[in-house]
Amino acid sequence: MDGDGASLKLADGKIVNVRLAYGDAPETEKKEGGKVVKPGQPYGDKAASYLDSLIKGKNLTMRVTEPASGKNFWRPVVEVYADGVNVNKEMFKAGYYSKQKRGIPLEYWDAASQGEINQEGMYREKSVETAAEFRARMFPGMLE
Repeated sequence: MDGDGASLKLADGKIVNVRLAYGDAPETEKKEGGKVVKPGQPYGDKAASYLDSLIKGKNLTMRVTEPASGKNFWRPVVEVYADGVNVNKEMFKAGYYSKQKRGIPLEYWDAASQGEINQEGMYREKSVETAAEFRARMFPGMLE
């Protein structure tokens, strides 16, 4: 799990890997055999931990906004609700999501603005490199 992806257990016991809609969390460091294979960003681990705290042990429901496809690493894109609370919006408010460029509903722009204005999470820093900017810099030519 990272800050914008999670493995969720469905009512039938099946595990589904999902991508949370509308936001983009800082990248987390990936290791294989103790060696860093993909660098991470500041706040990547904090975003992942915060997402975990929002969903762990809660009654979850989700609404699919995009079906699974290759552009989403074969994961459905979803809005997640934990005990009725919109997790996607909470990640914005906490300053752990930057806005994606594609169709984001106005209510999410408002939540994102709260995180930025209140200088929460990654917005505590003077300069914020979004995950999209980080990927473009670190992995030139990678499709967004």
